[in-house]
This record gives sequence, structure tokens and C-alpha cells, in this order.
Amino acid sequence: MKYRMGVWLSFFQREAPEPEWGHESFEDFLDEVMEHLLDNDDVEDPSVGGSLARLDVEIALTLTLPDDATTEHVVEGGMAAIRSAIHAARGGTPDWPTFREGDFTAGPLQPA
Repeated sequence: MKYRMGVWLSFFQREAPEPEWGHESFEDFLDEVMEHLLDNDDVEDPSVGGSLARLDVEIALTLTLPDDATTEHVVEGGMAAIRSAIHAARGGTPDWPTFREGDFTAGPLQPA
């Protein structure tokens, strides 16, 4: 079954980007994140949008999971794909949240 999920992320840019950053702008960084999401065989129909000025971004994607997937499975798979794309684009996630079973409150999932 296909499940669609999206998250809002706020990024913080250091005063002086490190040399290995390799991006001329935040938009260039997001373009590379999108490329990595598109290259991920577990992800379908990714989208990246938001406010470049505020560094607030929504990333949405579709995952194919077993019919009995729980909210935790969907969030875990989606967040892992997003975090992997950020890392592949040379972004850091030092304050990335950790999740435990039961941390989620959500209604029933609707197929995409």
C-alpha cells in the first residue's frame, strides 16, 4: 500500500559555511536533497518546497509499505529517507529527533 507523508523542517545556517558545504545557496542545497530523494528507490513522488528566506522547508514523499504498516513504520521510513538525502547533500542533522514506539499520535492512514 502507498502512504504519503510530509514534514516541516527548519534549517539553521552557520555564520560562515564550512568549505566542504559546496553549495552556493540554500536553494542549491535543496536541489541536491531533491536529487537524492529522486534517486532513492524506496521513495516515490518527492516534493520540496517552503520559504528560502526563512529556511523553512516542507519535504513530502510517498512510500510503498505492507498493508499492515503502522504510523510508526511510515514515519520511520519517511524520516530515514529524508535524513539520508540531507546527509548525501552534505547537510548536518545534529538535533534530529529520535522516536520510540508510541511517540506518535495520528489518525488512520489514507492510501495515496
